[in-house]
Amino acid sequence: MRQQVCDLCLLDVMIPRLSGIAVHQEFGRMDCEPFPVVFVTALPRDRGADVPADAVINKPFEPSYLVNVIRSFIG
Repeated sequence: MRQQVCDLCLLDVMIPRLSGIAVHQEFGRMDCEPFPVVFVTALPRDRGADVPADAVINKPFEPSYLVNVIRSFIG
Protein backbone atom coordinates (compact mmCIF):
# COMPACT_ATOMS: atom_id res chain seq x y z
CA MET A 1 0.00 0.00 0.00
CA ARG A 2 1.31 3.43 -0.90
CA GLN A 3 1.76 5.86 1.93
CA GLN A 4 0.44 9.44 1.98
CA VAL A 5 3.51 11.59 2.62
CA CYS A 6 2.05 15.08 2.53
CA ASP A 7 -0.82 17.15 1.17
CA LEU A 8 1.38 19.56 -0.79
CA CYS A 9 5.05 20.43 -1.17
CA LEU A 10 6.22 24.03 -1.53
CA LEU A 11 9.76 24.32 -2.92
CA ASP A 12 12.07 27.05 -4.12
CA VAL A 13 13.69 26.19 -7.45
CA MET A 14 17.09 27.51 -6.34
CA ILE A 15 17.70 25.91 -2.94
CA PRO A 16 21.40 26.15 -1.94
CA ARG A 17 23.43 22.97 -2.56
CA LEU A 18 20.46 20.99 -3.90
CA SER A 19 17.96 22.40 -6.36
CA GLY A 20 14.24 22.21 -5.72
CA ILE A 21 13.99 20.35 -9.01
CA ALA A 22 16.36 17.65 -7.67
CA VAL A 23 14.20 17.35 -4.54
CA HIS A 24 11.15 16.96 -6.77
CA GLN A 25 12.89 14.18 -8.70
CA GLU A 26 13.54 12.35 -5.41
CA PHE A 27 9.80 12.41 -4.72
CA GLY A 28 9.33 10.48 -7.96
CA ARG A 29 11.51 7.68 -6.58
CA MET A 30 9.43 7.34 -3.40
CA ASP A 31 6.65 4.79 -3.13
CA CYS A 32 3.95 7.20 -2.02
CA GLU A 33 0.68 8.70 -3.16
CA PRO A 34 1.20 11.61 -5.55
CA PHE A 35 0.82 15.09 -4.13
CA PRO A 36 0.86 18.56 -5.68
CA VAL A 37 4.19 20.39 -5.92
CA VAL A 38 4.28 24.18 -6.02
CA PHE A 39 7.53 25.94 -6.86
CA VAL A 40 8.48 29.53 -6.16
CA THR A 41 11.24 30.97 -8.31
CA ALA A 42 13.17 34.10 -9.12
CA LEU A 43 13.97 32.68 -12.57
CA PRO A 44 12.63 34.58 -15.56
CA ARG A 45 9.16 33.37 -16.58
CA ASP A 46 10.43 31.67 -19.73
CA ARG A 47 12.95 29.56 -17.73
CA GLY A 48 10.41 28.81 -15.00
CA ALA A 49 8.22 27.12 -17.60
CA ASP A 50 10.64 24.15 -17.57
CA VAL A 51 9.95 23.44 -13.89
CA PRO A 52 8.06 20.13 -13.40
CA ALA A 53 5.36 21.29 -11.01
CA ASP A 54 1.63 21.65 -10.56
CA ALA A 55 2.13 25.41 -10.15
CA VAL A 56 5.00 27.87 -10.48
CA ILE A 57 4.91 31.21 -8.67
CA ASN A 58 7.35 33.88 -9.76
CA LYS A 59 9.04 36.08 -7.17
CA PRO A 60 8.21 38.60 -5.98
CA PHE A 61 4.63 37.66 -5.15
CA GLU A 62 1.95 38.73 -2.74
CA PRO A 63 1.55 36.35 0.22
CA SER A 64 -2.20 36.26 -0.41
CA TYR A 65 -1.53 34.93 -3.92
CA LEU A 66 0.56 32.09 -2.48
CA VAL A 67 -2.20 31.26 -0.01
CA ASN A 68 -4.77 31.17 -2.81
CA VAL A 69 -2.63 28.83 -4.91
CA ILE A 70 -2.13 26.49 -1.96
CA ARG A 71 -5.85 26.55 -1.15
CA SER A 72 -6.64 25.63 -4.74
CA PHE A 73 -4.85 22.32 -4.15
CA ILE A 74 -5.70 21.46 -0.56
CA GLY A 75 -8.85 23.44 0.13
